[in-house]
Amino acid sequence: MGNVLFLVSLSLIWVMLLYHMFLMQGGFRHYMTFERNIPKWKENVKDLPKVSVLIPAHNEEVVTKPPHAGKGKSTALNCGFAESSGDVICVYDADNTPEKMAVYYLVLGLMNDQKAGAVVGKFRVINAAKTLLTKFINIETICFQWMAQGGRWKWFKIATIPGTNFAIRRSIIEQLGGWDDQALAEDTELTIRVYNLGYHIRFFPAAVTWEQEPETWKVWWRQRTRWARGNQYVVLKFLAQFFKLKRKRIIFDLFYFFFTYFLFFFGVIMSNALFVINLFYNLHLSFGFLSIILWVLAFFLFMTEVMITLSIEKTEMNRQNFFIVFLMYFTYSQAWIALVIYSLFVEIKHRLFKQEVKWYKTERYNQKKSG
Repeated sequence: MGNVLFLVSLSLIWVMLLYHMFLMQGGFRHYMTFERNIPKWKENVKDLPKVSVLIPAHNEEVVTKPPHAGKGKSTALNCGFAESSGDVICVYDADNTPEKMAVYYLVLGLMNDQKAGAVVGKFRVINAAKTLLTKFINIETICFQWMAQGGRWKWFKIATIPGTNFAIRRSIIEQLGGWDDQALAEDTELTIRVYNLGYHIRFFPAAVTWEQEPETWKVWWRQRTRWARGNQYVVLKFLAQFFKLKRKRIIFDLFYFFFTYFLFFFGVIMSNALFVINLFYNLHLSFGFLSIILWVLAFFLFMTEVMITLSIEKTEMNRQNFFIVFLMYFTYSQAWIALVIYSLFVEIKHRLFKQEVKWYKTERYNQKKSG
């Protein structure tokens, strides 16, 4: 039995590793070609639509001075949308610093792709050099946001709406009835519904925004717990509606999230548990030496994948980041395992006891761009 569980856990881990390597290759190809469309797109668009920019905010005086609204981001967005009049809606978090052409590029992509319900850009970490944690997050952002989005768009024409730096057609928000105020990951939840209407979501990394990230582990834990819970909510919500979903393409993405937040972490936890138990009680595992080889290979695959990905950003491929990536594998990546377990426990408790959804607003810092 132990050998079977061990093989299953290793298979789950390696499926995810190889899939991300596949995405990295697609993301790199997208990086090499996405700018070719810009001159032609500019020629095609003579008249730009009216655009409304929504900035959901609550107690954000440190980074800006907006009005306050709602009990969560979805509620704030719905309030803002009701007051807006633009044919295109752009969304930015209050801590964001979009580059000069960011909104223009989002709208340009939307106007040149009638099948696109939304266009999403990329975000970079504005406080990347502040602490070791922000350095980890900076690398995570480039690898698992930039490359994962780029790879999924290149291979499958699928992208996920992020919480910031995206443009969406007003008619779609009206048709969907706004944002789900029960969703902690309102961006992922909205993504599924947009695809189910028959649209796709285009990833266009020419639109860049700089975003502030947590500088302490306590703030990081609370923010990422909300993210993980939010994505678990989306997976459970739409898998329960599996046979009602009209667009089969998004089912593929649902399984990706299910694999990421359930099966992959189950595999990691199971393999670690078997390894620890075997130290004290002989489980008669037949793959002890093989597991060591696979673990070493997984580590080198991780290092290779991340360093190749960092090469797309001019300032990121350096000796310091090599050692940060090395350390990241043994610390930051492992912290995610504990976080997902905890968030799943909290989400299950929330559902069982029908607790009210509470939005945690990430702590912000007064600063300028660094790194």
